[in-house]
Amino acid sequence: MLIADDAAARPIIDFRSAERRTRVTIGQEADPVVGGRRYPRIFPAWGMLILAPDGDERGGFTYLDQGRSVLALDRRHGEGVYLTVNERSGFAGLVANYEGRGVSDHVEAFRLGTSGRDGFAQARNHDGSFAGALAAGGGGRVRSTDAPIQ
Repeated sequence: MLIADDAAARPIIDFRSAERRTRVTIGQEADPVVGGRRYPRIFPAWGMLILAPDGDERGGFTYLDQGRSVLALDRRHGEGVYLTVNERSGFAGLVANYEGRGVSDHVEAFRLGTSGRDGFAQARNHDGSFAGALAAGGGGRVRSTDAPIQ
């Protein structure tokens, strides 16, 4: 058992390649590196990260301290697809993003999941405008809608 509870230390285990590059980390997560640049993580997080040979974050399994669990696969410029359970919003499901040119440039393409007692699937166009949705729940029937669900 490894215990790292010194307040000055960030408890983490790194797994390195034969070339001595960190490829997997387990523990308290550092800020993500994308395109060789470090970006602030939205909330403190713990979990396992997968890193590309260049050190960029490419996915992982994370619990963020604000109440969100995430299993993500990243593209070279940011989030590609992820499964999440968000205790604050009530959303549990899958989100797929269009590929963007930078970290904050991705646009959500599809969102499939539940919110409260309703299930839904919705789509957005590449420019971020709403394309349509299907919702199930309340009346026991599937309905289409022209308004975003969440």
